[in-house]
Amino acid sequence: MASGPHLDSSRLGAGRAIYAPLTIVTAFLAFVYAGRPIARRVVAAIYEGRTGLPWLHSLLRHGPQNTLEAYGARSDLFVVRAALLLLLGGSIVWAARHSDSVRATFRGFFGEKGSAVDLAVFRMVLFGTIFYCADPATIRLYAGLPRELLTPPLGFGLAARILPFDPRTAAAAALLLRGLCLLGIVGLFTRSAAFAITLLTYYVLGIPQCFGQVDHYHFLAWFSLLMAFSRCGDALSIDSLVLRRRGAVPAAESMIYARPIRWAWVLMGIVYLFPGLWKLWISGDRWFFGNALVSHMYVKWAELRWVPDIRIDHAPWLARAAGLGAIAFELSFLLLVLHRRTRAFAAVAGLAFHNLSNALMGISFFWLQLMYASFVPWSRWLAPLLRERLAVNGAGPTLCESRSLDFVGALLLAGNAIMGALMLQAGWPLACFPTFARNARAETLEMQFSAVSGSGKETPIDAWPLIQRLGTERWVPLTRRASQSPAKASALARWVADHSPEAGNAAQIMVYCVRRNPHPESRQKGPNSRKLLAAVPR
Repeated sequence: MASGPHLDSSRLGAGRAIYAPLTIVTAFLAFVYAGRPIARRVVAAIYEGRTGLPWLHSLLRHGPQNTLEAYGARSDLFVVRAALLLLLGGSIVWAARHSDSVRATFRGFFGEKGSAVDLAVFRMVLFGTIFYCADPATIRLYAGLPRELLTPPLGFGLAARILPFDPRTAAAAALLLRGLCLLGIVGLFTRSAAFAITLLTYYVLGIPQCFGQVDHYHFLAWFSLLMAFSRCGDALSIDSLVLRRRGAVPAAESMIYARPIRWAWVLMGIVYLFPGLWKLWISGDRWFFGNALVSHMYVKWAELRWVPDIRIDHAPWLARAAGLGAIAFELSFLLLVLHRRTRAFAAVAGLAFHNLSNALMGISFFWLQLMYASFVPWSRWLAPLLRERLAVNGAGPTLCESRSLDFVGALLLAGNAIMGALMLQAGWPLACFPTFARNARAETLEMQFSAVSGSGKETPIDAWPLIQRLGTERWVPLTRRASQSPAKASALARWVADHSPEAGNAAQIMVYCVRRNPHPESRQKGPNSRKLLAAVPR
């Protein structure tokens, strides 16, 4: 009988985790939907001087850039911001009034027991992912880019100045990182290997981050650091075999095995949270009452030179529903993972979110999807297969061990929260993840290269194979910066020529900046403009 109230309370908490996001989304939309026409009527009355208060009318300027429609759009944004502030303020007040319940929820979340096997599988997936990302050929390619194109992200500037950046050293470091990942996968000197992997991940995977846009696989470094402060080698590892031969007892479920994964989930929640908040703060209602998603899709399609089979831009209501669903997921993920009963829903929603993003925009976040392996109860599936030989416990968890892990987790959480609150996306190894909060560009920029022979014959250079190797997510910002600097444009042209057979006997390389309308049906009409940026002698 004593367990009844506890069970009811648990079910009640899980029920709130399910229905709270739905209730909040409904209330938020109702506030925005009802508030927009009211705000527009007030703005129109002030703009047209119908309030009887001249000083109020004088606050709004009149001119070509300050039309009534422009002020109406701003009022829509202010309504959304007011709704968001009310939501955040109400959440803080509620949390303060129910502080005991909030603390109990987080204590229960971080106090859950877990299996050493679940942590071990996550370790293997994580280090396997880093192994794949640390491709020596790719790292060598980036390290060989001209130094004129170097733009270190926040947090990597000092490293870019003092650490070697030559292709040979970078490729050797990538090979060393792969070797350490193999140690981590098989579980040999596991925690030491995890710490070394963290340091080398910062250097090796930081090299590509210095050219063009930052690729947001930062969580690989975060989770590797968590592994270094965890007991991730107590199962499915060579270390556990050695401990078993020394007489170690089988590992029981413990908080020490669950807590690193719980910190990983919280950090994943931060990854999603701030992009959702910034979409609302900057874009207002354009993601669910406007065409923000469609505009961003057009730009991505143009950059990828691709149009998906699924064209939700032809069904505006569906695109707006997708935009609303994206924001709702980003804001609710952290709340959903706190409760056991809603955790599976959070995992399914996350995978659906990323795969729909890939289908619609070519953005898969595949490496982050792999981290969802942490939600799978591997120990239940593998226990019948391996029985009691799954894991060993070399020593009981100590208070110092738990506090060290919590300190690292809290430090990563605080750092990423600061980067997210400031919307600092170009950072490494901490950053706010892509927000897509600002308006999509009205034009896409493309850089074209031509090889000119001694006789004056001009031959176009097909740079697409190089673009695919670098990735469009980095190539596009790289060319955007090069278009604003003749020195960068010349350096990029020389690098493209060195890797292109068409430029073998060229006397000079011509660099053109081409601007296009990103709309799929407009691309066939040709570019909006084509401007010569530089003529680079060979």
